[in-house]
Amino acid sequence: MLASSSRHRSGAAPPRLADRCSQWFDLCRTQDPTYLPDRQLQGLAESASEILAVIRDELSRVPPGNLILGGLSQGCAMALAVLLCLEHPVGGFIGMSGFLTYESGLRMVLAEDDYGDGFDPFFDAERPAREQPVRAQEYGRELLCLDPVDGPSLQRTACRTPVLLGHGAEDEKVPIRLGEAAAEVMRTAGYCVDWKRYENQGHWYKIPDQIDDIVNFISQIGWKRKAEDYDM
Repeated sequence: MLASSSRHRSGAAPPRLADRCSQWFDLCRTQDPTYLPDRQLQGLAESASEILAVIRDELSRVPPGNLILGGLSQGCAMALAVLLCLEHPVGGFIGMSGFLTYESGLRMVLAEDDYGDGFDPFFDAERPAREQPVRAQEYGRELLCLDPVDGPSLQRTACRTPVLLGHGAEDEKVPIRLGEAAAEVMRTAGYCVDWKRYENQGHWYKIPDQIDDIVNFISQIGWKRKAEDYDM
């Protein structure tokens, strides 16, 4: 299933086109997602709710291992935000020319000790420390206005989902440094990320190199085997 975004007002588009843009969330500067981040939150929350509903519907038909989540550019950013919030792993994640919308905030959350840097009157030495995927999940769900996970644990995150991120070295719209930062923070959050850099490539997927890498990734995560298992 290839979902498309709804129309949201764009702060980056010319005024005459601002209300006609199909986008997952409002992004004022594609080269700097940290600019006016609060304007992104409403669209992120609305789109996440829509995507999660689609995922729930698909999971009523197929097991989670048969589901691959992903996207291109802003779609990759949206899909990463959803992945971090999931309560279960899926078969895989494929991101192209993307970024992590709240990368700087998540980086800070993951860098904190479990009880913060200052005095905590509610400190409980018996309480188990939260693992990095759980921290990322809690932070993401709060930003996207999703209910907290009941009984959060490593097993109730998507951190076992294999992740493939690829980016063109000459991307003029979403600089490759944003893709590299996304890969770095996802690894810090406890995810296994395969990062691919494509030389002499702008803001799109590289043919045939990147397509070949995607096909190999899908084969490695077991889809070929599963397809044979379900061959009638």
